[in-house]
Amino acid sequence: MGAPNPLPPGIVRLVTHKDVDDDGVERACKALAAAPIPFAANDPLPYLFLCLLMMLSALVAMVGHARRAARVEPVVALREE
Repeated sequence: MGAPNPLPPGIVRLVTHKDVDDDGVERACKALAAAPIPFAANDPLPYLFLCLLMMLSALVAMVGHARRAARVEPVVALREE
């Protein structure tokens, strides 16, 4: 067998909603290790960066729709329905 997995199967099961054997955890750890920017699987900084990046992309996607909705006059929109 290889080195012990840094991710316990309970955490992987919680995130993926699936039962994952040790081979699956090992593959996930190898995929994380092969990332362009190396980081440890238990390092919280890349996960924080990913969350912030996803929040930023959601905000950018939402701004266009909010600006378009702000240009509509509510009374005119209700009369048209």
